Formats: sequence, C-alpha cells, structure tokens
Amino acid sequence: MSRLSQRIHEWTQEGLISADQAVAIITYEDNRPKTNRLLYSFMALGAGVLGIGIITLIAANWDQIPHGVKLGVDLTSLLAIAYGLWQQQGRKNSLVWELLLLLFALGCLASIGLIGQIYHASGKLDHALLLWAVLTFPVATLAQRPFLPALWTLCLIAVATYRLLEAPWLSVSETSRLLLAGYGLPLTLALLAILLRCLPNTELFAQPLKLYAWIGGIGMIVAVDIASMFRLSWPWLSSTTWIGITLAAMLIVGISFPRQPALPGKPLLRLMIILFVCFPPLVIGLRLSHWYSALFTLAIFALAATWLVQERSLRWANTLVFLLGARFLILFFTAFGGLIDAGIGLILSGFIILAFVWMWSRVQGRLLTWMAGLAS
Repeated sequence: MSRLSQRIHEWTQEGLISADQAVAIITYEDNRPKTNRLLYSFMALGAGVLGIGIITLIAANWDQIPHGVKLGVDLTSLLAIAYGLWQQQGRKNSLVWELLLLLFALGCLASIGLIGQIYHASGKLDHALLLWAVLTFPVATLAQRPFLPALWTLCLIAVATYRLLEAPWLSVSETSRLLLAGYGLPLTLALLAILLRCLPNTELFAQPLKLYAWIGGIGMIVAVDIASMFRLSWPWLSSTTWIGITLAAMLIVGISFPRQPALPGKPLLRLMIILFVCFPPLVIGLRLSHWYSALFTLAIFALAATWLVQERSLRWANTLVFLLGARFLILFFTAFGGLIDAGIGLILSGFIILAFVWMWSRVQGRLLTWMAGLAS
C-alpha cells in the first residue's frame, strides 16, 4: 500500500473523510498523468552538458570576442528574460515565474562582473554584491517563493559582515571583530525579522532573517562552548558586551510590541535571549570553567527546543534536541577519567540512549504537548 493510500485509510478511520471520498481521491490520483522523472533527468543532463559545452567554447575564445559582442549578448539575454517575465505576469505563482526572476537576478550579477572586467573597474567583490543587492531589490520583492528573497538577504548579510570585519575605524584585533560579528549578528537579524513582521507583505524577507539568526546564534553558542572546552584564550571587549545588551533590549521590546500577537512563547523567548547575551561575556570574558559553559549551552538549547516545538518547527527542534544530547554526552564523558571508567561510561551511555529512544517512542505525543503548554 502506498503512503497516500495509508493516509487516506487513516483519514477514513478517523472520520475525516467518507469512504466515497476516499475512493474518489484514490481514483483521481491513479488516473493522473504520471511524470516520467527518468526522461526529465536525461533531458536535464543533456541540457546541462550542452550548456557546459557552450560555456567551454566561449571561455576558450573569450579574449578574442569583441567587447561590444559580449555586452550585446549580455543585454539581449537580460531583455529576453525580462520579456519572459512580462509574458508570465498572469502566472506569478508558477515555478517558471520564479526561475525567470532568479535568472534575471543572476544575469544582473553577471552583467556587473562583465562590465567590471571590460572597463577594468577597481571595485571589490563586496562592492559588486552590494550594487547587485540594490539593483535587484525590486526583483526580489516580486518573488512568490522564498528562494530569491533568501538569496538576496544572504548576500546583503555577507556584505555587511565583511564590511564589519574589514572596517578601518574598528581598531581592534581580528578575533575581536569575529566575536563581535558572531555575538551581534544573530541579535541584529532577529531584530530585523521582528520589525519586518510589523510590515505588510514582508514575510518572505523576515523568514530568511529569522533562519540566519538561528544559524548564527547556534554557531556562536557552539563556538564559545568549544573555546571553553579547549581553554582557548579569546579577547573579549566590554564594548562588545554593551552592544549585545543594547541589541537584546531592543529585541525584547520588539517581541513585547502589541503588533506581535502571533509570536508564541514570548516569556520563554525573552529568557533565551537573556541567556544568549550573558553566555559569551561570562564564559569568555570572565574565563569560567567549561562546566559553566556546558550548563549554559544545555539550558539555551533546551529552551530553544521547547520554543520551537511551540512554533511547530519540529525539524529545528529535533536538531537542537540532537545537539543537546551530544553536548550532554560530551559532558558525561568529561566527568570520567581512566579507560575503565570511560568504558563503563560508554556502556551506560549506550543503555541510556536506547532507553531514551524507547521512552521517546512511547511518550512523544504527550511530551510534545507538555512542552508546547510550557512554552505558552
């Protein structure tokens, strides 16, 4: 029995649909035209090989091609894509519309690079990316799917981070700049995501900001925890702490704003932000032992997993539960000394993991419901 048939059978048993509706759905799905994925795969392979061949021939004779021809082909390609977008105006929810938008945006980036090469522009890569972000912002706002806004947002974040790391007015060491970026960037992105939630039609830009804030925050926590475990001496500036406190205060105010009613688990989220802000200054700045670092990491991951369950982001919640378990095991192994103790610890850990998996399979639904209630 296929997965669809199994789900329809479950829906029928639960009374969600009638038996006649189940038969109608299965009949409809069976009579739908089947997509020949193997044929499409070979078509994509052939088109890819053909495209690579054309690019190879052009690259081999690139220096012999006149500049006017290069610019003419580039402009013609952009106009052709723009014409395709104009033809697709009535079908903005289609995949073709998104592909054409993406091709046009990437074509603009290629045009910037081509013009820079022909006229020997002295700009750097971050200048080109910033110009591309400015030029393609209207294009990104036309997207109906998250890929292009996420790519545009990532480009802007990369440029901003690079400019921060290379800023001549920031007279601190490279390590201090990296710590400032890792500490302040997740808070800044989360604040921007919260602000965008107050504006209409900005969800496609708020979602990637939120995603990158989570990735940056988890990365910073893991980096600080690893530095504490290996007793790495990183310089921590008091100004970095104050920047983090300021951003966290603004973020907490933004979360509490009345126009954020749909945000779940606000008290839990505030507590998680406070722990994140306190974690690096205490562990790196005051050089606390790795035991304190482990406790902070476990607490933040547990709070984050609970909040993500409340938000129904179960994949991220499962990822954090995995990281939580991995960090707990590392802490558990650190507590043992010789080979005999370590061997006993490994055996006990194996039994603990198996018992946890068995218990999780039995009480998963009730535990998730309890965590959701705790976060509310």
